Amino acid sequence: MKIWYSLYTLKPQAGKSPPRRSQVGALGTSADQVKEDNRNREGALLRILWADGCLGYSDCFPWPEYGDRGVTEELHQLAKGRLSPLLEQSFWLARRDGVARKEKRHLLRKLPRVKNSLLILDVASFNEDLLGDAKRVGFTSAKVKVGNDPDKEFALIDRLIRMLGFTVRLDFNSKGTFDGVQKFLERFQPAIKPFIEYIEDPFPFDPVDWREINRLVPLALDWEWRSVNWERFVVEAPFKVIIIKPARQDVPSAIELMNRHGLRMVITSSLDHPVGIMHAAAVAGEAKKTFPNKLLDCGCFTHLAYQANEFAKLLPRQGPYISETPGYGVGFDEALGKCQWVELAVPKS
Repeated sequence: MKIWYSLYTLKPQAGKSPPRRSQVGALGTSADQVKEDNRNREGALLRILWADGCLGYSDCFPWPEYGDRGVTEELHQLAKGRLSPLLEQSFWLARRDGVARKEKRHLLRKLPRVKNSLLILDVASFNEDLLGDAKRVGFTSAKVKVGNDPDKEFALIDRLIRMLGFTVRLDFNSKGTFDGVQKFLERFQPAIKPFIEYIEDPFPFDPVDWREINRLVPLALDWEWRSVNWERFVVEAPFKVIIIKPARQDVPSAIELMNRHGLRMVITSSLDHPVGIMHAAAVAGEAKKTFPNKLLDCGCFTHLAYQANEFAKLLPRQGPYISETPGYGVGFDEALGKCQWVELAVPKS
């Protein structure tokens, strides 16, 4: 096996003027994320050659805020033959890409199209004039980061539902409290609440409190996955939806848990490089093909959270669907060919 890496930097859109109409899809940056995201994000593309001739590409995009090692340390450990869970997923995805390239097929080919939700990362700076355009190009659901400005968040969510007929997902990023989430929900009239599709990570996971909120509005499990003891849910899990990030989670195991507990799923990127986004989109397409009634609108339309690089320019700028990019596997053949690859010295197996 041979491994190469190519370091990259993603530059956030934070602090810039609202996106143009051609950029509808991932708009703004949440106030709670400004501390975390209003700076360049570092990652590495991986190029892996297996002994059987498969050559595949994937992404390694750490989130140190959530306990990951930085990308330099990830590569250092990889050179020693030590794989973190993050790198294990990078290898799994690269292998899928390599097999598809060897068979000269794109990973999205012959898969059903998967609709993605509109991503509103910052209500405070969101240009509401874009909502009509979002509806026109096909969005029917929206994920809204909440927990920073309840008045503005409530007004926007109410408009999304009443005027546009959107279903809405509320993401507290585990920053809320039991009382705070309850009070926020009380602001919505009974006729509006059914349009709240779910609340994602309302506050740090507690099975008793989550179960109580889950009776009011369905809950979705994302980053709090790490705090869950799945064996405790003998009768019913205290959430209805699981968020699956192929860049971070073992997908077959996550789907098995979904089926075992009668849940539904959303496949998302990890706000990572377009190579990671395309991998997530391919997994979403496969999930829709196999479990069409279990998959909700997904969250792979995240490339607009950053300034466009050569890869992002090949992805759609509007509309809720990710389409094929030139090449095999995840595509991006020309852009991958232009990367500066450095071979990683790894121990011989």
